[in-house]
Amino acid sequence: RLIALGEADVVATRIPVAAGSVVDGKALADLQLDIEPGFWILAIRRDNRYLYRPRGWVVLQADDDLIATGPHEGR
Repeated sequence: RLIALGEADVVATRIPVAAGSVVDGKALADLQLDIEPGFWILAIRRDNRYLYRPRGWVVLQADDDLIATGPHEGR
């Protein structure tokens, strides 16, 4: 799901973590995500709670939703 933020070329997106996926059970730092410059993970939604500005030690779990924002072409 994408949301355009006004006239800017910035979008917010939600990325679900699927059970058994490559990222399930991995720490953010271990993933070394190749994120387009200027694209940031703002929060992780887990069990109807939010972990804002997640750090590298955070381990992703199945059913987490990553909330990220950045330039449209980086999604």
